[in-house]
Amino acid sequence: MITTGMAEQSIYVVLHGVVRVGGVGPDGREIACFFLGPADVLDVMEMPAALVDIAYARAMVSDAIVIAIPGERFRQVVHEELSLAMALLDQWRQRLYETALLLADCLYASSMVRYGHLLGKLGLLYPDQRITATHEEIAGLGGMSRAGLEKALPQFKAAGYVQYEYGESGITVLDAESLLHIEDRIEGVRRTTQESCVVRGRKRAS
Repeated sequence: MITTGMAEQSIYVVLHGVVRVGGVGPDGREIACFFLGPADVLDVMEMPAALVDIAYARAMVSDAIVIAIPGERFRQVVHEELSLAMALLDQWRQRLYETALLLADCLYASSMVRYGHLLGKLGLLYPDQRITATHEEIAGLGGMSRAGLEKALPQFKAAGYVQYEYGESGITVLDAESLLHIEDRIEGVRRTTQESCVVRGRKRAS
């Protein structure tokens, strides 16, 4: 785990795995703001001043590899390599965008939409789009409950967006794009789930 107090002199680069970056609210609850994958860079001190005492970065998988590079040396390389500077600028723009989406989700979106967005984002970061985190961990990333996630998952599965088996670890994201725009497809997901329930009911009756 990296906190702002530890990161003043270093820049962190993710080589392998998934790292979440977020904050701890007044009630002690952790909420992820964005996720980092291989080749992503983290400079905790670039976060807004209001987050300095509550921000954190935590590895999502046990085999995540993160290296620390002296801040001054890293900035020197960035100044010398325009392409690297542009790549970092794109990364920071994306994080700002993701944080804004998180705020919008928390204020306006239904839990179904929030779970869809979360699974879509995570799926793009894990190898083969197979999320190895537990249901508890996934739900916690969005400040939501495991019970709510487990109600949403069968609907996403029926729509063909994810694949998983009860009793087995891992959720494979089959259609991250649809999950990231689930608010445009929510009625279709519900209709597919209802039709699936009807088919299962007929099979049991026969």
